[in-house]
Amino acid sequence: MKNLKWAMVFVIATLVGINNAEAGGDGIKFTKSSWDKVLKKAKKEGKNIFVDCYTTWCGPCKLMDKKTFTDPKVAAFYNENFINVKMDMETPEGLALNQYFYVSVYPTFLYLDSDGNTLEKATGYRPVDNFLELGQQALSAPIKKKYGKVNLVAEKKKENDLQKNKYFTMVKNAGYNVEIKEWETTMADAKATDKNIMAIYGDTYWPLKEEMTIDKNVKYLSENFELKVVSLMNSYVKDEDGEIVKDENDNLLVNDWLQKYSPSSYPGVVFINSNGDKLVDGGQAQATEIGQLVQKGIFKPMIGFPESIENAGLAVYYAKAKEEAFKKSTEENKPLMIMWYRTKGNDLHPNYSDEEVKSKLSKNFVLLALKRDQAPEIAKKYQYRGSGSLSVAKPNGELLNNYYGDPTMTKVQMLEMLDKIIQSVSPKKETIQGTGMMGIQPAKKTN
Repeated sequence: MKNLKWAMVFVIATLVGINNAEAGGDGIKFTKSSWDKVLKKAKKEGKNIFVDCYTTWCGPCKLMDKKTFTDPKVAAFYNENFINVKMDMETPEGLALNQYFYVSVYPTFLYLDSDGNTLEKATGYRPVDNFLELGQQALSAPIKKKYGKVNLVAEKKKENDLQKNKYFTMVKNAGYNVEIKEWETTMADAKATDKNIMAIYGDTYWPLKEEMTIDKNVKYLSENFELKVVSLMNSYVKDEDGEIVKDENDNLLVNDWLQKYSPSSYPGVVFINSNGDKLVDGGQAQATEIGQLVQKGIFKPMIGFPESIENAGLAVYYAKAKEEAFKKSTEENKPLMIMWYRTKGNDLHPNYSDEEVKSKLSKNFVLLALKRDQAPEIAKKYQYRGSGSLSVAKPNGELLNNYYGDPTMTKVQMLEMLDKIIQSVSPKKETIQGTGMMGIQPAKKTN
């Protein structure tokens, strides 16, 4: 998930909007809001907008910051009558603004109405009295059409679409037979052709893996699957102002598609049947190998943990009451197995629904299902390895090992993994080695 985290940071830096700064002292208060919210705030408060167009190397700009913007009379007038914005004209946002105004001298002062129309434009260092007079003129000035209207909202949408099309074009240029279409259309086309779907997931800062560009692999995947290109750039949830939003735990929110199909590798591929059920996902380097297994029909739809574990059918044998589970493990002298999961993800492998697998789990372990944000102290102590991983602890609560199985593992491989885990809880054996497709990792000692 680290790649996703850094990808999300990249996207926010690209989309979040104007990078404003606070003026020092008790001077003019420059808003930190995005341009969308500046316009909305100006309308709501019935104010015009003042934009200080500057560069970091500009001497007169620094003099304005030091002498004019901090003057009490200037601050009182501008804070009362304007929504104030500071714009570094050498940032992407500044360059976008300059598509509407020819700004070649620094500082340049723009006075706009709440729709972004130009009222006044001036340049150069201004002492206090002159700067106050300039602001007063702007309050009664008519709209000056020659400078146009700022519409950075449209600019961000254009950039958003450009990034989306860039990734689509990159996939298409690799030889894949792809089209831009809605998800419902993709599923309908898969039904009509009796194919499963392969979603190619990533963005332009993640080049396609070399294995995905080999001619024979491109041909195989294009011929045997209905293809869908999914761009991370367009996967984030935004508010009415176009801002990317976070949840109560400060995590970025992604759209319903990503919530439902939750790729575990970035860039990656997700295989989905024509009913919209996730079958398996993996890295792009293994796309052809996983695709061949999908074609053999060995994958059932992933199960996933529902919002409520009560009456949850196949997943119900995992408890969610952590205190009770730890207590039961001690009382019954039985090792504890924790399944880490995402509420809306598909982390529970279909083989966990098999009766033989369920029986072996229930007989040998006290089972607990947890989300990391439900129990951050346990995640830290047990060295959380990611959603879908397993942490196994001794009855006294001491961490034994962490385990993570490849999503393509078969029932036989899963049973073999469980046998090795069971053997590892014996006093004679407390560490094991990974075999085959299973990445079984010895745990480190916690502090």
